Amino acid sequence: MEIPQRILCCLLFAFSSGILFAQFFYAGVKGGVLLTSSTETSRAAGRQGQTDTHLELRRYSVGPSFEVALPARWRVETGLLYRSFSATQVSVLGDVLRTSTKLSDKRWEAPLVLRREFSSGSARPFAGAGGVWARCLRDVSVLATDNLSQPPIQTSGRWSETDDLFGWTGSAGVRFRLAMGLKVTPEIRYTRWTAKRWLPSQNQVDLFLGIGF
Repeated sequence: MEIPQRILCCLLFAFSSGILFAQFFYAGVKGGVLLTSSTETSRAAGRQGQTDTHLELRRYSVGPSFEVALPARWRVETGLLYRSFSATQVSVLGDVLRTSTKLSDKRWEAPLVLRREFSSGSARPFAGAGGVWARCLRDVSVLATDNLSQPPIQTSGRWSETDDLFGWTGSAGVRFRLAMGLKVTPEIRYTRWTAKRWLPSQNQVDLFLGIGF
């Protein structure tokens, strides 16, 4: 009977450890859709000519999400959300010079949010606040046409660069605890970016749905 007892003890220990781990640590996948404007088209005219700009931030984002439980129903959340972005900018100075710039971004957003649950039942409303850091991996291509020379001269360039943005965020939602430890979390999140740099708006609202254990 010694071997079965050891096996039984190991199984009980693994089961209880799994329950304890699930209570203090959460891992899942989160997907979102942008509710605020995702595009912006603008025109600027002046002594340097006319510039038309079009920005498009993709509405959908997805990525892993992680949480660690703290005392008194507090939790710390982080993760990594992927979203793509593109932009075109065309500058024209009379019939003399035309410059077309195209941008293509892969944006990785990493939030760090402190939040609190207001119930210990199967449906747990919560609210939280924190910050989000975005790293933009950008491909840039430029095509310039100079009509001062005859025939016209075209020059082009292509390079990659990185850009960092920071924003403040607040969120609210409900976590539903289902069978087999599954957790489903609809959430709405507001982000105020500290700079409007290649963004349709500094104010961003996303609706998320998280699924995890």
